[in-house]
Amino acid sequence: MPYSFYKNLDLPPLQKIRMTLQMADHSITHPHGIIEDLLVKVGKIIFPVDFVVLDMKEDEELPTILGRPFLSTTRALVDIYDSMLTLHVEDEEITFEMNQKVSYDKPRDEVLRMNNMEGENLNEIEEIEN
Repeated sequence: MPYSFYKNLDLPPLQKIRMTLQMADHSITHPHGIIEDLLVKVGKIIFPVDFVVLDMKEDEELPTILGRPFLSTTRALVDIYDSMLTLHVEDEEITFEMNQKVSYDKPRDEVLRMNNMEGENLNEIEEIEN
């Protein structure tokens, strides 16, 4: 989450975190902190999500990407054949059709990916060329 976005919202104080991120341009940055267990509503279900807060340009058109820890928390089931993603919390579930295209007003020339490298406590963001 961009730091400017964090400042504009009424969110709890940031917790310090020892993390190093390598950006797509191979520069190294350190987050301002982390917000743990922030409640996020997806459809009709509310999930606790952790957000790492970075000094970066705010872009309303670029969606927030929720990674593997979120998918694990939600007991996500990914059906590649039918292009479906199902999230679960207790008795509730929500299903998304993944073959539906998402469009933005501005074309994007880049895609970013963030990997959590276990053991080294290092997160890496790499640019994927189209």
